[in-house]
Amino acid sequence: MNNRTQLGSVQRHVLGVLQRSSHGTWHRGAGWVYDCQSVTTKIMESLCRYGLVEKFQHPRHPVAYRLTDAGRARRF
Repeated sequence: MNNRTQLGSVQRHVLGVLQRSSHGTWHRGAGWVYDCQSVTTKIMESLCRYGLVEKFQHPRHPVAYRLTDAGRARRF
């Protein structure tokens, strides 16, 4: 993804929350959601398509996402 690719305002917000969090991860037990868990999951999936977030195997949560290097470097 190049920096000219436009993210929506909600995608930018969620990516910013991940960048500011200490672990850069989200799972269904993380303690925060955007609207609800299913909406947050859809946003994370959209960020995966851009290569900014990836799914990973969390030891206690079957649905988990974390920032990629591109997601950490992305500036708005």
